[in-house]
Amino acid sequence: AGTDANVWVIVFGENGDTGTLALKESSKSNKFERKQVDTFRFPDILSLGDLSKVRVWHDNTGIAPGWHLEHIDVKDEFMDKTFRFPCDRWLSKKDDDGQIMRELACANNDYLDLSEKTRIIRFLVCHMYTKNLPFFLPSLFRYIFRCNVLIPLSPKRDEYLTFECTKTIESFASKARSLVPVKYEIIIITGDEKGAGTNANVSITICGSNGDSGSQQLRQRLRNLFERGQTDRFVVEMLDMGDLQRVRVEHDNSGLCPGWLLNRVEITNTANGVTTIFLCGKWLDTKRADGQIARVLYPKY
Repeated sequence: AGTDANVWVIVFGENGDTGTLALKESSKSNKFERKQVDTFRFPDILSLGDLSKVRVWHDNTGIAPGWHLEHIDVKDEFMDKTFRFPCDRWLSKKDDDGQIMRELACANNDYLDLSEKTRIIRFLVCHMYTKNLPFFLPSLFRYIFRCNVLIPLSPKRDEYLTFECTKTIESFASKARSLVPVKYEIIIITGDEKGAGTNANVSITICGSNGDSGSQQLRQRLRNLFERGQTDRFVVEMLDMGDLQRVRVEHDNSGLCPGWLLNRVEITNTANGVTTIFLCGKWLDTKRADGQIARVLYPKY
């Protein structure tokens, strides 16, 4: 279960994220051994508030890089609160689904009571006078004021009505717990022109309303990928990205023929069957067109 590889994490919360953190200085001399608990401290990071997820991965280096991760606990010493992120899966190219990156959702079971009633707030309508016309108050300061009655407006400042306000805003932690692992089918279609295929290593980053996937290298065993006119299919598991907003596709310009003509990318959320298409039709080639080897693509609607 232990690993010799180098491990990194990113912690996400309601106030942002930590950026990439290298897990180097452990409480143990030999990190990430079987049944071992390793502790890492980052005293200079500001509180992120309630945490939603962590992204953890390794570089697959060393004699035995495969790793079985039980869980990650993150303690915010400013809040004096610990957040748990269960995993109980392999990060290994030879075990489980072959992934060496995982996104883990927070499993804390504290929640906001949505039936909580706020105090009664008086709202005085003044300096307005429209005799016998209906007046509707839809919202105030992100709180809902139920009215649905006609209010006769009066020029007198001391005449007002009182409404009960109910808070209906879901907490950040509650939203984060709704994120579940989802399998995404990624289809890459290479253009059908001379020299369109590539021998380079290709990566994709998927961005949605719930965050981004991080850079995911697209690889398969015993298959020559991204050939001219070819369709390549990949399945990756990550936390639900929500509505897909854009993807970044790039390669590392390696190999004898790295230039690549990308036709389009199709991504299907297998949980709900929604497919999003990202058109490209451009070269990712340092010697053609604008010389770019990375493209940001937006959905076709």
